[in-house]
Amino acid sequence: MNRAEQMMAGMELLRTTDNNGGQMRVPEVCLQDLLAIGNADLDTLCRQNPNLLVFPQSFGEWRDGIGSSRIFTISGDHLRTGNVMGFVGRGGTRLTIASRFAFSDSHDYFLHYMLRRVFDVNMLDFDQSPGHDGSLNFLAYLFPACLKRAYAQGMFKAYVSRLHDDASVRGRVDVARHLRRNTPFCGSVAYVTREYSADNAVTQLVRHTVEYLRKLPWACGLLSANAETRDIVARLCLATQPTYRLQDRGKVMAANMKPLAHPYFTKYRTLQCLCLRILMHGRLDYGLEHGEVCGLLFDGAWLWEEYLATVLGHDFVHPENKTGRHRHWLFENFQPIYPDFIGRAEPHVVADAKYMPLGGRKELGADSERATAIYYKTITYMYRFKSTRGLLIFPNPEKAFMDVYKIKDTAGQLCKLGLAIVQDSGGFAAFIEAMRRSEAAFRTVVGDFVSGALNLHAAKPV
Repeated sequence: MNRAEQMMAGMELLRTTDNNGGQMRVPEVCLQDLLAIGNADLDTLCRQNPNLLVFPQSFGEWRDGIGSSRIFTISGDHLRTGNVMGFVGRGGTRLTIASRFAFSDSHDYFLHYMLRRVFDVNMLDFDQSPGHDGSLNFLAYLFPACLKRAYAQGMFKAYVSRLHDDASVRGRVDVARHLRRNTPFCGSVAYVTREYSADNAVTQLVRHTVEYLRKLPWACGLLSANAETRDIVARLCLATQPTYRLQDRGKVMAANMKPLAHPYFTKYRTLQCLCLRILMHGRLDYGLEHGEVCGLLFDGAWLWEEYLATVLGHDFVHPENKTGRHRHWLFENFQPIYPDFIGRAEPHVVADAKYMPLGGRKELGADSERATAIYYKTITYMYRFKSTRGLLIFPNPEKAFMDVYKIKDTAGQLCKLGLAIVQDSGGFAAFIEAMRRSEAAFRTVVGDFVSGALNLHAAKPV
């Protein structure tokens, strides 16, 4: 039994899905660990637990108030999840939150597929070995994106001490080392220099992660997926080559245990944490020794929205509320608004991405406040952009869904459109092909709705 299996044997392994409706019962032995996670919002958890990665927050983004939400809530001994997916643990408890579209406990193809599209990685294979929880797959998906975001701030540099032993003294003499190594005197002097260098503990950590991924057959292609990633990896390897030693990996990891705090190279902190998680996978995966909350989580609503941006392509503008890109105003010069998608052609069509089941009124409750908020927000955007057409786009299991509502006494039409998510595909490659066909049919319906060519005789007044 290897070390990973030994650690797994002493843990309580739990599994559920996002939006589970509170159907999961928590074993009593896990209750205290899970309460410590569920009692705090994501913003607090991330600030107190540097080894907890939550995306998009770990990219420096909070969207739609996710920072104030919780990973899950516990009522009695029942655990209810929301839109958050991934892996989280504390103490002896480890919880996997899979996509509700996962076909089986071992194949969460839809989550893999969305990450593949959003982070632009071309992986047809990933680690599906027995007992493997899949977190390393997702960490590997994130590495190229985090590397590019960090490198956009430049190559990380820091002051480092270098030990020398030669006749060209250009630093502080290390008397003790000099006497130990150069007695009797033979012309060399032991001394120490302080250099501002790109070859430091952080870049060495990234280099070790690169070399680790290169040895994984299913992950090595991530490092050469595109020209930008290849160029960054080549520059990093060149900068770290003078002191890189495979046997120093443990020492480098120990030097990076303290989270990086730098006023300029802010993106390197996420990259540092991600590299540690990749290299430590299977050993200190969940920080069990200190009761720390650790894990890797994705906001399903954010991931679904970013995935839809890749499906809809250039026909829609995708505003970004973090950067202010494509910002619009609800009133004259105040109250900025960011509809999820705005059609480029006039008259504009507005679309709202919803990672929730909308396949019928009963899913939300036609008279609920939740339904009112969802409908009214999109209708407000329609009015703002002088549009008579609005879309609510959501994932729907197995088959496509479409329902068009006519807004009473107006020319407005609101379309609930469900993108079919394949449930049984026979493998990840087959799943990809099936999703491509589903996306093509989806784009056709969207195009017909935008152009007015869609048959709306069955539209329901609402």
